[in-house]
Amino acid sequence: MTHKIKKNCKLLFILSCCLFVFAGVTKSLTFAGVTESGTTDITKLNEQLLKSSGRTKVEILIKRGEAYRTLGYYRDAQSDFAAAIETLKLITPSI
Repeated sequence: MTHKIKKNCKLLFILSCCLFVFAGVTKSLTFAGVTESGTTDITKLNEQLLKSSGRTKVEILIKRGEAYRTLGYYRDAQSDFAAAIETLKLITPSI
């Protein structure tokens, strides 16, 4: 159980680092891709996600998850964050 907790903590740390890098700390809503027409930006992220892989896919999943979270779609946000962690596991097998 302890090994699993350590592994999840490492993944959470990596995901958190990615969030801080992309967020720019002061641009939370701009980072999330949320504007007055938030759904339009999520649609753009969906299109980008279809064409992406690896690290780029993780970045887009984080952005879309944050956009969903900001708009109050917490289940969709959680799903995107979980998918980002799973993608990180695939591209970083040592974690």
